[in-house]
Amino acid sequence: MTMPNTQHTSQRSLWFLCLAQSCGVMNENMIKNAMLVMALFVMGYQNTGLTAIAGGLFMLPYACFSATAGQIADKFSKKHVMIAVKTIQILLIPIAFVGFLYQHITFLLGCLFLFGTAEAFYCPLKYSIIPEIVEPRKLLFGNGLIETSTFIAVLIGMLAGGSIILFPNGLYWICGGAFILAIMGLASVFKIADVPPADPNIKLNINIFKETYSTIILTRKNRSIWLCVLGISWFWTIGSVVGAGIFDISTQIINQNGQYLTNIFISCFSIGVALGSILCSKLLKGKITARFVPIAAIGISLFCLDFGLAVASIHTTQTLSHFITSFTGARILIDLTLMAICCGFYSVPLYAIIQEKSPKSSKARIIAGNNIINAMMMVIGSIIWAKVNAYGVSSASLFISLSIINLFVAVFIMRFFTAKIIQIIFKIYFKIFHKVTVEGLENFAKAGDKVVIISNHTSFADASLLSCYLPEQPAFAIYTKTAKKWWARPFLAFVKTFEVDIHSPYSIKDMVSAVRDKNQKLVIFPEGRLTKTGNIMKVYEGAGVVAYNANAKILPIYINGLQFSIFGRMKGKLPLRLFPRLSITIKQPIDLNDYLDPTRSHQDNKKQIGQILEKIMIETSFAAKNTEKTLFQALLHAKDTYGKQSEIIEDINREPFSYERICLGAILFGRKIEKETSLGDYVGLLLPTSCGAIVSLMAISAVGRVPHPMNVSTGTSNILNICQTIQVKTVISSRLFINKANLQDLEKALQETVKIIYLEDIVSSLTLADKVKAKLDLLSPDRLPGMNASYQSPAVVLSTSGSEGHPKAVVLSHHNILTNCQQVASVIDFSCADHVFNAMPIFHSLGLTGATLLPLFFGVRTFHYPNPLHYKNVPSLIYDVDATICFGTDTFLNGWAKYADPYDFYAMRYIVTGGEKVKEETHRLYANKFGVRIFEGYGATESSPVIALNTPKNNRPGTVGQFLPGIQHQITSVPGINSGGKLFIKGHNIMMGYMLHTNPGVIQPVPEQWYDTGDIVNIDKDGFVTISGRVKRFAKIAGEMVSMTAVETIADKIWPEAINAVINLTDDKKGEQLLLVTTQADATLDPLLSYSKEHDIAKIMLPKNLKIMKDLPLFATGKINYPELQKQLQL
Repeated sequence: MTMPNTQHTSQRSLWFLCLAQSCGVMNENMIKNAMLVMALFVMGYQNTGLTAIAGGLFMLPYACFSATAGQIADKFSKKHVMIAVKTIQILLIPIAFVGFLYQHITFLLGCLFLFGTAEAFYCPLKYSIIPEIVEPRKLLFGNGLIETSTFIAVLIGMLAGGSIILFPNGLYWICGGAFILAIMGLASVFKIADVPPADPNIKLNINIFKETYSTIILTRKNRSIWLCVLGISWFWTIGSVVGAGIFDISTQIINQNGQYLTNIFISCFSIGVALGSILCSKLLKGKITARFVPIAAIGISLFCLDFGLAVASIHTTQTLSHFITSFTGARILIDLTLMAICCGFYSVPLYAIIQEKSPKSSKARIIAGNNIINAMMMVIGSIIWAKVNAYGVSSASLFISLSIINLFVAVFIMRFFTAKIIQIIFKIYFKIFHKVTVEGLENFAKAGDKVVIISNHTSFADASLLSCYLPEQPAFAIYTKTAKKWWARPFLAFVKTFEVDIHSPYSIKDMVSAVRDKNQKLVIFPEGRLTKTGNIMKVYEGAGVVAYNANAKILPIYINGLQFSIFGRMKGKLPLRLFPRLSITIKQPIDLNDYLDPTRSHQDNKKQIGQILEKIMIETSFAAKNTEKTLFQALLHAKDTYGKQSEIIEDINREPFSYERICLGAILFGRKIEKETSLGDYVGLLLPTSCGAIVSLMAISAVGRVPHPMNVSTGTSNILNICQTIQVKTVISSRLFINKANLQDLEKALQETVKIIYLEDIVSSLTLADKVKAKLDLLSPDRLPGMNASYQSPAVVLSTSGSEGHPKAVVLSHHNILTNCQQVASVIDFSCADHVFNAMPIFHSLGLTGATLLPLFFGVRTFHYPNPLHYKNVPSLIYDVDATICFGTDTFLNGWAKYADPYDFYAMRYIVTGGEKVKEETHRLYANKFGVRIFEGYGATESSPVIALNTPKNNRPGTVGQFLPGIQHQITSVPGINSGGKLFIKGHNIMMGYMLHTNPGVIQPVPEQWYDTGDIVNIDKDGFVTISGRVKRFAKIAGEMVSMTAVETIADKIWPEAINAVINLTDDKKGEQLLLVTTQADATLDPLLSYSKEHDIAKIMLPKNLKIMKDLPLFATGKINYPELQKQLQL
């Protein structure tokens, strides 16, 4: 046996214990089998029951002396007693040699009794020392190792004894080898770590009968231990019957040289038990539980029955090879091996349970009690075999009878493991039909003994799923009345429940007591109900309060997939399937004390606990989702998740596109684009917001190219500059779009430097062969070049609006965009029952990520409209498509509101805005006139784009909401600005970097991965973010920093219908002064002065001059184009 090279004392001791055990077992079985082979095949003792007698004599000392052996093992040093036993075994070898020399069977049987006596004293020592030399988590491994080494040693010993004894001078080799093994066993014991006596005050009782009775009574005190002892005893009864039976069956099947078949039988059984022991230890992963015992018992019965039937049907044969190559022969060997594997699964956990549950002071005596019962059962089994055999009952009939008896034993065992059996059945079901994956299982142990487990609540099967896959069986907090419902019982059949009366003030106290005082791992679903959105709903603070008061850690878990099952409440909102794929994500345990202020009042802490718990749930939800894929891979995943025939996008042509149509169109277009471009090329996309643009975007991604949606609102010069910066060589466009948008001049300018591919030409060039190939590509999408792209490679290149100067190219990776999609999806609820209306252009980051890709990847049907400035058309279209969610900017919302009927937004649940600040008047207008809430967000093209967002659960008008999960932030002070500071953010949604016109085609990464937003922000105690303005939008007046954005807000409140812009001018006296530019025709500075007096606003915040313009220059998103405004004012 090869020992691992480790300095860990306990593990080294375990391996030396196994070596000592192996040497002793090999010795005994070599001598025993040599004696039996000599008697049966040399001296002609067939059909005398000698095999059973030998087995009985070897086991008799266990019944007689185990009690005394247990006393000695508990009273003295186990190592010293082991040394004494191994010394005695050495002395027995010469005595056995005399018996072999004179072929004296009676003498050899006496020697066998003495060997059994030595082993009877050694057995309590080896099993009781295992828990003392290995860690508790390795106890199952230690027992598996002992069982494996024991049965391998049995195999080697029996094969060696049965074979070598037939050689000339074989007895010399047998006894010489036995002597060497005995010496090795003794040497190994010296290497085992010494442990102190368990109970040195025990008084030895030399009355073996009285002590045996006392030991059995001691073993029966603990019901769990007693049941395990009975289970192990039955295992050894089966072993004794099999051991005796295979000798007789061998002689019955083969007329001559039956000992070789015996050796094969022994090999199958020994190897099978060893395999079962190893597999059991591996599958249980160190967890001591008897969950496999009932199933193993049933397996023993089935294979034992078939073994007996096979033996009954086989005829006597002349040669071993004929037996092995026959169908029945192979069947016998397979049955015996599988029966032995089941025996290994059956016995190992039972031994471990006895060791774990036995008190240290009496562990050896309890193991001795186990040995006594084992021996009694084995002796009874051997006697029955010998008697029945003597009356002429066939071996086959005995094995069939044994299988039937064992089946009753299995049924008896199942009474104690009903819940475990159901749990195993459920786990097999989940594994086979739902392909369950578990991530972060190591975090369960990190949480410690006192832990409150929190999880999202997706379906009635959540508790069943977690019970099957968590390493320990937790209790699930459940409302008392719910637990008694008939429909809840199947899901709770094997689940340990902790019934709670939610109306009782003592319910929290009961849960705290269970966690704190009893170390009960408690699962609480903080939402308190099944999700009806498919996402995290309202989170109650109860679970956090329990953890806080019990001084326990929080272990967050996220279940994904069950929301698509029939056991949830998402019918009509998600496509339900019988067998959705499931995943469980277990995150790092969290200590609430790290987040709470001990100086706060209990009530304040309780409120904060609820907020922390909600944040933990959202962060866990976000972290559990896979964003490490490409955009096209995400599209294919959405197709498989939400159904390929699901209609997902629509535009003004009113011809819906299904997922399959988008994928096929992307592949068809992509293959054409592939021929005109090279892998990794940047390809311009000059198309309006439409289905064709989305298909084209996915087509470019599918073939490993990078799309650049072109911002037509920035003008020809900027577009040409960006194309040069990105090194665009090819542009995808449409003649129809160019003509309708009057972009002929841009088209002409582009044709001088790039190649334009028109969608009309692609469509007209498609052949039947192209379509067939596209179908095949969709069946095997890995053939597409884009499928081999890294998720960290460029996915899209956008250009900044140029609101602060020269536009820059922003390079976003697949991971950036999909991360931001998932971040947003973690905080707002939407489902397949929703209908998004989008008029934002895809060259705008919110229009691309939020309004286009987010609903596309999450199964939300979207209507795409090409122009948000069609103020009269948009409201009626929103009404016509029954839109429930809309994306826009403050400018667009106000434009739509002017022409909208109050009922146009009848189905609208909420509107998400970004790109510019939403005025208070806009919030009031939509709330009062349309009954719709506006959720204002904040972002930047560089962050893919959303950074913070108001949500249905956390909404504070006037702010831009809270930071999305997965985004780190830090605030740095800015000289002259006393409130807030400049915001830096970090996360997987932050761009790969810029491409600048000074260094075309080269990505300049973000320094240290922290992106400087350039915005001055304030963050309140609840985490809501308020934007004060950009650093560059602050004016320094008389030494004070004044936010021009804040001044614009004042003007917006006075003239809400107007567009107001503030810019800074040089001032000789104060450094800088403010100029207000407005579209309000009758505007003067007097209303500003009056407003400042009413609201106690410093005069420094007032503009010194005012200019009225009919129109202000805007970007396509409605944002004010400040560089262009300064140009027009000739500043």
